[in-house]
Amino acid sequence: MTLPKATHTYRVQVTGSRSARTGGAALRVLGARTFKASLSARTIHRGRTVRVTFSGLAAREPARVVYHGVRIFSGRASATGRVARTFKVGRSLGAQSVRIRGAFADRSRTASFRVVR
Repeated sequence: MTLPKATHTYRVQVTGSRSARTGGAALRVLGARTFKASLSARTIHRGRTVRVTFSGLAAREPARVVYHGVRIFSGRASATGRVARTFKVGRSLGAQSVRIRGAFADRSRTASFRVVR
């Protein structure tokens, strides 16, 4: 079976060597994807909060959002494939980034912003 580049659901039916031994399942295959990201602001004053929204995930896809090596969200995307989080940017100045990772490593996105005084 060749897997698709996009998300797709397959119905698989298995039959055993003995009669009446069958089974089936619906398999949801997630293709590689770079998500969309939007920030409430591209420049944020230190100590303030910023809201990041990632979209384009599969419905209820497992996701993790990390900022400065700290997990700020771990859960599932909404039914529409979105994850939104508000977090404090801390006191470190300069370019910063927040990263989301979906169900697999090839399903990710990084959003960058600048922290100023």
